[in-house]
Amino acid sequence: PNLKTFASLAMIRRTLTTVDAFEKQPSSTATSSSFPSEPSAIGSRSGGSAYRLKPSEPVATPTAQESVATAAEGSSRALFAELLVVIVDDNAINRLLLQKLVQIYFPCEVVSHEDGPAVLDLLHHRLLGPSRPTHTIVLSDIHMDGMDGLELTRQIRHKWDSNCVSIIGVTADHTTSLHEECLGCGMQAVLTKPVMGPQLYDMMSSVVCTWMERGGGGVGP
Repeated sequence: PNLKTFASLAMIRRTLTTVDAFEKQPSSTATSSSFPSEPSAIGSRSGGSAYRLKPSEPVATPTAQESVATAAEGSSRALFAELLVVIVDDNAINRLLLQKLVQIYFPCEVVSHEDGPAVLDLLHHRLLGPSRPTHTIVLSDIHMDGMDGLELTRQIRHKWDSNCVSIIGVTADHTTSLHEECLGCGMQAVLTKPVMGPQLYDMMSSVVCTWMERGGGGVGP
């Protein structure tokens, strides 16, 4: 499926809110109190015994909100299935842990590399080749030997804008100045180590949501 045919995650959330408000409005149709508490006789047999209708059991049907939520879940899984997630970290254990976390939460393709030049080479072949993903998210460590995460981000931004590649920095450095520098050089967000599953899920979902709200697509600056 083409991702551009799917509603953005933000629009889905707004739809759920609208549906919830609609269902809470008083209905103009007849309610259960409009009907007699006991059904009337529809016939009789000799001896005077009356046959009466039994109240039917309520049928459990999904609410509009539940239906939208089900559709949203299916659309979001299809959306993430077309993403490419690239992990770059010069520590093998960090790469493995981050890859496992991504695979737990998202049904997408995940590849990992130990340095920036390898990531640039991968992006060049994947984003300009026939197997180009719909969108790419790079999870980059900041402090790496050789090309660090800041320089990698600058190199990526020289060729591709955030409509094509989203970049999330990953660092154990909590300083505000570093986080501001990361955002200033072209990253969309920064994750602070140790990375927890829900934290990763929320940030990646937010990044994809922002990309979808912009209309998706894009190949360069």
